[in-house]
Amino acid sequence: YYMRRALLTLTIAIGTTIYTKAQTSLQQSIRFVKDSVEIKESQIATLQMMAEYINQHPDEIIIIGGFTSKETPATRIGEVCEKRAEAVKKRLVEDYNIDPERLVSIGAGVSTRYEEATFNEVVTFFKK
Repeated sequence: YYMRRALLTLTIAIGTTIYTKAQTSLQQSIRFVKDSVEIKESQIATLQMMAEYINQHPDEIIIIGGFTSKETPATRIGEVCEKRAEAVKKRLVEDYNIDPERLVSIGAGVSTRYEEATFNEVVTFFKK
């Protein structure tokens, strides 16, 4: 379920500044159960790997994009995506002492990358 290399255009609002740039995938994803925002124990190794990457690249800003499948009710898409991204950011900050100023979490929306809907229930990391 890892992406080989992808470019994603994201528009991110940070305070009053708007950034629109092509972002490069870091080829790592945290998978979630449908409609859940809880990080499963099976995903901790990936979270730790990302924390190590972030610590080894102190000048990079990391974008944490929360996605869901098209099976999520439309009224919950934004909430689920944002909460997933925030949950991952919170764990990186609290468990791995990552500076929160280096992390941007966004609810990125519905992913249709994979036919199997459960593979689209993810948080994906991008470098700015």
